[in-house]
Amino acid sequence: MARKQKQRNKFRKRLAPILVSFAGMLLVAFFVYLLLVWEFGEQGAEMMVPSLAAVLPGEDSSESEQIKKQVYLRNCTLLMEKEELEDIKGKKCRVLTRKYQLMDGRQVSAVTAVPSYYAERFSAAGWQAQLVVGYVIGDLTAVAYSDGSAWALVAREGETVYCIDMPEGETDGSTLYGLGTEAFVSEKGLPADEGVD
Repeated sequence: MARKQKQRNKFRKRLAPILVSFAGMLLVAFFVYLLLVWEFGEQGAEMMVPSLAAVLPGEDSSESEQIKKQVYLRNCTLLMEKEELEDIKGKKCRVLTRKYQLMDGRQVSAVTAVPSYYAERFSAAGWQAQLVVGYVIGDLTAVAYSDGSAWALVAREGETVYCIDMPEGETDGSTLYGLGTEAFVSEKGLPADEGVD
């Protein structure tokens, strides 16, 4: 009987570290999932798997998709606005870019693009998502990207991507955070009492 007890204890001692390791891996996977949901909302899986956000091969949906809502910046002077088709990894995206001048003279771009595949341009250029939460573009949760010297905020709503970015050396994460909170996403532009200078 003592021998069976020793065998059980030996088995338990060997099994315990395996079970603890497995439970630890499950816990880490659960926290990664929660982080993705927190950062990207319901589209977390679609943003993390590029093939889900991509246009189907042989189909150029950007020709038919129109930009409905657009991102505007408050308390800035609008310098230029242009709409064009941009090629991102062989796919066409309809892109509306607005260049603004801030009160201190620096320039910033507010970009609205469809389809959502446009967001792939950041990873294709080697930009890294920053693991900082709390960024927004208007009332949308945003992710900050940096290539080491330049910063950009990126938010997604359905098939539309909104970006706010500044040229190299012009900003840091805190400046971009302020721009994101002052941004406005709308179909009709800024409210009449908040027009651009």
